Amino acid sequence: MGFVVAVLALTSVSAFLRYRATAPLAKAPDHGTEFVVEADFSQTPANPGMALLEKALQRRISGIQARALIEPLSASKLRIVLPAAESNIVDEIANNISHGGSLEFRLVNDNSEEILKNHEPIPPGYEVLQCREEIAGQKLPERLVVKKTALDGLAGNFVQSAWMDYGSMDEPQIEFQMNTNATARFAEVTTKYAPDATTGASHRIAIILDGQLYSAPRIEEPIVSGACMISGNFTPAEARRLAQLLSDPLPAPVKIIETNSF
Repeated sequence: MGFVVAVLALTSVSAFLRYRATAPLAKAPDHGTEFVVEADFSQTPANPGMALLEKALQRRISGIQARALIEPLSASKLRIVLPAAESNIVDEIANNISHGGSLEFRLVNDNSEEILKNHEPIPPGYEVLQCREEIAGQKLPERLVVKKTALDGLAGNFVQSAWMDYGSMDEPQIEFQMNTNATARFAEVTTKYAPDATTGASHRIAIILDGQLYSAPRIEEPIVSGACMISGNFTPAEARRLAQLLSDPLPAPVKIIETNSF
């Protein structure tokens, strides 16, 4: 009995210490870094409000074992104050609060390679994006002609959970599970664009996170489970950070408009 009580006590102390290390600050520190951020609620179907945005930003900051004071300045601006910290931590926090975690699936033009190789006009409704994924092991960025709009509305915050894992070549990658609604829509899309039984022709889907094209895999078969993976020449730290952004997307796009050290 005494051993069980001791274990419970140690567990409680450990949980308290973790909370104290990441709990929001009650007041501004004497020295540190201050960000002023502005939210763009015009891009959201309904204004989620500053309270939800503040909570999401606090979770992001706590997720990297940091603390901050967050207070509203106006209907669209927040002040985020961090205690003095190593510059790399400040940079990581800046990355975390300025990336929304919005995911998109878009169709790649079937003639993308020929269009770019022959310098043909980009078809209406398409744009050229540069991919981060390596080609044949070489660090050569691939350029693709990609639809400007998402497939079947598959854009925004529809990830249920995301995590970093390692691929068959021990490379860091991001795996994620879509929510129920997105899973059903993605199953329809991948069924529609699966390889043609007669010609064997296949299509590529561009995976875009916060406007950056990370990979464009071919649809080999219908994907009905809602489980997907993003590759893109990641470091382990970057894969973990992006997985966190996907797991906890911001309710509205945010940009840092001012940074001060004091």
